[in-house]
Amino acid sequence: TTLYRRIVEAGPQGVHCEYENIKKDLYNEKQCLPIIKRIKSCIEENYTNPDFQLHDISDKTGMSVAYLSKLFKHEVGITFVEYLTKYRINKAT
Repeated sequence: TTLYRRIVEAGPQGVHCEYENIKKDLYNEKQCLPIIKRIKSCIEENYTNPDFQLHDISDKTGMSVAYLSKLFKHEVGITFVEYLTKYRINKAT
């Protein structure tokens, strides 16, 4: 079903609920935005570098550190630094 059709079928009262449903579909835990996949991939490649930080990814993508940080926290549920630290600990054990 197309986005437009889903909203039309929801009617005026159901638009907000349908918007929330669409948002859940788009950001399902099983799905991941391509930039989040790229950040996680960079972590896997660079976690041994003690100087590695979100700024390095920002330089590569052209996106601001603030935007990437906020997006990562929203999508993953923890900050970039927390994720990197947990990844490093998991690799060390």
